[in-house]
Amino acid sequence: MLGTVLDELKLSAPSSQSRNPSRAQTAWLDGLRGYAALLVFFCHFGIVYWNNLRYAYGTVIPVHSIIPNGTYYPGGQPIWNGTNVTALEPYRHTYPIQLPIIRILTDGDPMVVIFFLVSGYSLSLKPTSLIGNGPSSHSHLLTTLSSSVFRRPIRLLLPILASTLLVVFAVTIGLYTHASTFASSSRTFHLYFHGWAFEATPHVLPSLNLQLIDWLYSLYDLLDFFTHFHWTMTRYDIHLWTIPVELRCSLLLFLTHLALAPLHVRARLSLLTISILLALTWGDTWEMALFWTGQLLCEIDFIHPPSPTLVTNKRHVAALGVALYLLSTPMVWAHCTPFYRPLTWVWIPGLRPNEASRFWQCLGATGLMVLVARVPVLRGFFSNGLARYLGRISFALYLVHGPVLRSLGYSLAFKLWQVVGREGWRYHFCVCLTGMVVGPVTIGVANVFCRRVDEPVVRLARWVEGWMKGEGEEDGEEGGWGWQVDERLEEQRWLQGHRRGDSGISTEEVELGRVGRGSLS
Repeated sequence: MLGTVLDELKLSAPSSQSRNPSRAQTAWLDGLRGYAALLVFFCHFGIVYWNNLRYAYGTVIPVHSIIPNGTYYPGGQPIWNGTNVTALEPYRHTYPIQLPIIRILTDGDPMVVIFFLVSGYSLSLKPTSLIGNGPSSHSHLLTTLSSSVFRRPIRLLLPILASTLLVVFAVTIGLYTHASTFASSSRTFHLYFHGWAFEATPHVLPSLNLQLIDWLYSLYDLLDFFTHFHWTMTRYDIHLWTIPVELRCSLLLFLTHLALAPLHVRARLSLLTISILLALTWGDTWEMALFWTGQLLCEIDFIHPPSPTLVTNKRHVAALGVALYLLSTPMVWAHCTPFYRPLTWVWIPGLRPNEASRFWQCLGATGLMVLVARVPVLRGFFSNGLARYLGRISFALYLVHGPVLRSLGYSLAFKLWQVVGREGWRYHFCVCLTGMVVGPVTIGVANVFCRRVDEPVVRLARWVEGWMKGEGEEDGEEGGWGWQVDERLEEQRWLQGHRRGDSGISTEEVELGRVGRGSLS
């Protein structure tokens, strides 16, 4: 894979005016994050009901191994501190869905890696295009980065405030009342649900005022942007731990663009490469390494644009297989499965033991992005209509799927088990019925949230910035968690700004479509 990836990234001498990707050429970013968001939904649905989805094929957990408290394990025996240990016989995992590469379909951990990588690339598109235009565009670059830093907290935080506040109202009107009777602790929850994960419902309090106070306290815990020693979260939606990480890394990414802008292109690439290696190993900041990797790949694509006529060959297929294999590295018990045990022999300095698999997932995601950007067949798959739609609602889907699963999903599955039974095939049959209902409902709720909350927040952030500056709407990057919003309108505004001569790019270049779009994220 390494040879193929390096060939695809082969640098040519940068011309005086670098070619810039058009919106169509970068549409695959929307599809990549859209499919990733969908797979996160699959993961969070499946691991609540099926314990085996967390483990890779061939995993044999030794007798008397300690299992993290709060997780379900068949045959587990409690010990004095409440932690479970395995039963007297080794527990083996041999389901086809657990095979390397295939397991990506139900594993959400690699999707987080893809989210951060896509965000780094998307947020770098406009700054990189301006840097490539030379010193004449540096004033516009400063304006763009200032706008990005101002809008970024609004863009990321208002939607999660809205989604968690909606959960507060849902709790108050009783949508969580039934689920809270069995999903308030792992002990009662796993009497019915045989999945690896335990995702607790919010505390149901007797009044709206008390519920709002509890919500505010939970936000205080969640919105700790600058901690690096733990992942912050809120009981109103535990999946939101990625948002503070996203905000912190985004701000550091903008600072990186500002610091490296005056440097020669080779100096920028060299410093970025060194920063990525240090962050991924010694620095224990794999999330920032992904943002910088996205910036690096974006810079390389501006220097050496992908060829639309590239013919797919066996090397591309082999490289894709290796990339997906690395991306599917499990977060738990990797040393107990023959498919991934050799990877655990490599010592990665600086990484926390429970994050060691992130190194391989980062390598796999990087290889995948390089191939998708440059292989037309893959680029087409991630640019089709379904992919673009999923990309549009991806942020909304990420925000709403957890609350839907923990309210409607829990209660519906429980009621079906009461009617049909939980023995043998009946358990799985009821889970499948639950999925057939919860899936369309989640997509529908995400679509409404996208149109009524997510996209208006983008316009609100732009309006607030213009109002506080005492002027009209500004051109500039916007997007979100790397999410596509009002794409045509954003590109139109940006191109109009270039036609006025704001960045030093000629009108001819704009009309020829050689200027990249300003809002992918």
